[in-house]
Amino acid sequence: PVVGGGPQSPSRGRQSVPEDEAARRRGLEVAEAAIRHTENGKQLLRILSARDVSTQYDAMVVLQRVYIKQPEPINTALLADPMAINRLMHILQSCQIDYVRNESLSLLLLLTASNPDIQQIVTMQGLAENIFDLLGDEDLGKGGKVARDLIRCLKNLAGSTTCQRCIRETGGISALVCATIAALEGKRAVVDEEDE
Repeated sequence: PVVGGGPQSPSRGRQSVPEDEAARRRGLEVAEAAIRHTENGKQLLRILSARDVSTQYDAMVVLQRVYIKQPEPINTALLADPMAINRLMHILQSCQIDYVRNESLSLLLLLTASNPDIQQIVTMQGLAENIFDLLGDEDLGKGGKVARDLIRCLKNLAGSTTCQRCIRETGGISALVCATIAALEGKRAVVDEEDE
């Protein structure tokens, strides 16, 4: 008999399936409890208005985890509270701390993936313009999660004809071209301008 280093027994492989199912079930139960104990997610959304950015960050992390398991109550709470989306957009637009701003982008990416009402609201609040501005600051040559999330979020918005029209009417095509050029040129564009 082979000791160590050999193939795992078939029974070990079968145990991972029940463990994965148990983990999925636990995650769903935790999300349901979070929804139930926060007035269907409304209290979680209110935490976004905290002055402390660490608290805002933690709230966005929890919201994403709950949203992945239970999107509808969060969508309903967002649409019932017009200030909730506004607070999230404010974090994206004005937070100077990258990891907090990036977390708001990650949450917006989830929220805009399939809800046309949220897509339209954030488009009217300037999400596309924010994406173009942030893309201009990214070095697409290096890639990375932020650049990928920005492009995926823009794709979510572009999937809606109403959002497409709004983006076109506000000069979005020109902004997209400028942001893409700046992002593809990376930090070299800033250095070249300083040299002249």
